[in-house]
Amino acid sequence: MHAASSGGLDDSPSSFSDATATLLYGYSFQNGTIYDRLDAKGLEWTVFMGDELPQVFAIHGMNEARLEGHFKGFDDFEKTVNDPGFSTSYIFIEPSYGNVLPLTPGDYTCGSSQHPLDDITRGEKLIKKIYETIRNSPHWNNSLLLVTYDEHGGFYDHVAPPATVSPGDKISDNNNNHYNFDFTQLGIRVPAVVVSPLIARNTIDHTLYDHSSVLATVESMFGINPLTNRDGQANTFKHLLSLMNPRTDAITGLPDPPDSGFQCAGDVEDKHTASGSPSQVSRGQVQRGPIEPTLRGWLHVAFLRRHQLTPPPDREALARDFLKINDRLDALNYMKEVAVSIQKLKRETSK
Repeated sequence: MHAASSGGLDDSPSSFSDATATLLYGYSFQNGTIYDRLDAKGLEWTVFMGDELPQVFAIHGMNEARLEGHFKGFDDFEKTVNDPGFSTSYIFIEPSYGNVLPLTPGDYTCGSSQHPLDDITRGEKLIKKIYETIRNSPHWNNSLLLVTYDEHGGFYDHVAPPATVSPGDKISDNNNNHYNFDFTQLGIRVPAVVVSPLIARNTIDHTLYDHSSVLATVESMFGINPLTNRDGQANTFKHLLSLMNPRTDAITGLPDPPDSGFQCAGDVEDKHTASGSPSQVSRGQVQRGPIEPTLRGWLHVAFLRRHQLTPPPDREALARDFLKINDRLDALNYMKEVAVSIQKLKRETSK
């Protein structure tokens, strides 16, 4: 989605027993990312964060981008997009991933990512908020919104994944590649909805896309060269924008998602993030055990955020302490410490 490549990564992140460049500085790619290309073109971009640990922070160089103002909390989305002078060319929105920290069930509940085992209506509220903000903003006529997912969710698909082209770039870290996967086959289909006033009513599209189609579309619109062979051959969404004049009949408000009855502490109207309720927290007994691959990925993001916020003289000791993490309880406590320190820093800088 960001680089038209995984840099050779063909499995969940490996253990962090070796202090590799990826661990210390984030994932890098031979040809960079779409954010590098937008910078080179002088085009503005913004990442809106649903919580303190957005996954995009796992990419090399994002701390510098944060200092340059490219990252904002999602609470700023409505105000930002409604600014008549808003000129950002590309926005990436990360949801809240819910309960992934200690003293919570660790099951992604009370977020807005629609990750199992969460209540999907919270994600529907996020989609509603984003659409209605754009639809009623001064920039609706020039907008294109894509709603999609990172994976298929584990459900059966009767359509066999088709062949594709390998990105063709180098493996950025030898620890990334475990199975010599050649990246010449796509995965199981994921849903995608493309929203724009320039798309004809009742359009259902059967074009074959993959996640790098997002990049191919942006590159085509702004005259940017492809990052890899993958986005170089990917189909774009541009043919969907078939109308000469923007439609005026698109609804200004979506129906409210149904009330699922699932409640979290701090639930208030129009908020897409919430903390676990007291009853959930009390049930979330943290057990020691191995660090599962998904948690290891979150742990990596947490380390990078702490590493980026730590003065250079102290970073070597920070890495040594990090490598002492042995089990799931250690990992969760570390992530909690990072989240708390980030929240404290935000409070101090906002004064």
